[in-house]
Amino acid sequence: MMVSPAGKPQSFFHPTVNAIVSHFQNPDMQKSQGIRLDTIIAGNKVNQLKNRLEELDAVEDARIARTTFYDQMAEVGQKGWWESIEQLNAHEVTIFEAWLSDTCSKMRHHLNQLENGAPSSLGRESFGV
Repeated sequence: MMVSPAGKPQSFFHPTVNAIVSHFQNPDMQKSQGIRLDTIIAGNKVNQLKNRLEELDAVEDARIARTTFYDQMAEVGQKGWWESIEQLNAHEVTIFEAWLSDTCSKMRHHLNQLENGAPSSLGRESFGV
């Protein structure tokens, strides 16, 4: 396994030992049907694994972006508790509005749970306080 200058992993391999051995024993002989089939199957498996890795990378990138966004929301939300909203810039106001919306949604959900007889399991931390 090697990493390209762009940071992408690269793998160089041959799918079966038999293919390598037969190549050295008879370099002019064409590959057998079984070896060609093994090569195709291994190539398909590599492509499936590569696609799955790309999916997982996308999920991880989304998780990192979401975590960063929530951290910013929490920072602006905590900032907003004691600072005037006039001191926030446009981006901070947008984040603060999202934080308020999220907090209201959590409070409505918690109220519905309490009205339905669910035990209280949310503390002040759940609302970013």
